[in-house]
Amino acid sequence: MSQPKSSKKGYKYPWEDPMLREDVTRGFTLRLNEPYLHKLRYISEKTPPSMQQFCQKVLKAAINRQIRSLVKNSR
Repeated sequence: MSQPKSSKKGYKYPWEDPMLREDVTRGFTLRLNEPYLHKLRYISEKTPPSMQQFCQKVLKAAINRQIRSLVKNSR
């Protein structure tokens, strides 16, 4: 795998763009089959986090693990 090159804008990865803002939230549609949607609803009914909060926590952790792996392997 080739090493990512710094862009002309001065950052190496797209998430390092200084124009990105932590306070801006964008939507992303996630399709789940019905059994998993009902499982997710059940989790949110039985635990404090909402469906959104649960998914964000799990997805962010998975994204960070994958990014660490990709960045490590691109060196």
